[in-house]
Amino acid sequence: MWQLDRSDKAPLFQQIIAQIIRYIQEGQLTPGDKLPPERKLAALYGVNRSTVNHALEELVSLGWITRRQGSGTEVAKGRWGSRQAPQYQW
Repeated sequence: MWQLDRSDKAPLFQQIIAQIIRYIQEGQLTPGDKLPPERKLAALYGVNRSTVNHALEELVSLGWITRRQGSGTEVAKGRWGSRQAPQYQW
């Protein structure tokens, strides 16, 4: 858990987004579960903290996670049918 496939050519922040969504969909992360702190995720993934921040902000905007200062980041509770998958146009 929390490792990227370095052979994947997609941008790292997109890989992080896809991986966290997959963990949620597969039940490895459930509503209310806390994600590791930003600094720890950056160290686990071997990326810059701003890359992790970008990915987490995207996940918030898509409705997959919630973030609160001082409380951390957790998997969103509520209607699972309302979650969106990221759409990227090249």
